[in-house]
Amino acid sequence: MIPSFVFFWISSNVATATYPLNLCPKFYRYAYGLPMLNAIEAYSVLLFNICKKGLLWRNYLILICYTIAGFAVLPFSIRLFLRKQDEKTKARTENLRRKRALRLKARHERNAKLISERRSQVRQRHDELVQRVKCHSPSLLPGLNGLRQERSPSQSQPQPETN
Repeated sequence: MIPSFVFFWISSNVATATYPLNLCPKFYRYAYGLPMLNAIEAYSVLLFNICKKGLLWRNYLILICYTIAGFAVLPFSIRLFLRKQDEKTKARTENLRRKRALRLKARHERNAKLISERRSQVRQRHDELVQRVKCHSPSLLPGLNGLRQERSPSQSQPQPETN
């Protein structure tokens, strides 16, 4: 919305300032209220003394009115701009949080999978060693069976055997 309005505003200002309005149809007389035409006429009077000097007050008055209107609208446009920036920042922050949470979840799942694979490998290796011991020296078997205790996740140390 705003870029199209700015394009219209610039083109209407420049177009009406470059053509003599006395030769244009009455429809184009709205250009007497636009700032570009008044600025060009004021500069022509001040620098080259070629326009009507009696209308210089009108040129200044219109330019001052546009300046006052611009300064009156400025706080509202700044507030609107900052509000939009805050919304963008909040959305960006929320998006980053979501991405971070997904990365952490994926990392956690990957680590849990690696841990479970490693545990199964250790169990398999333990079973292989027990089988070797059974074949070669069965007298060591009662001591090895005590090493393999299933621990719950809350236990950090193996429980000692009670005889």
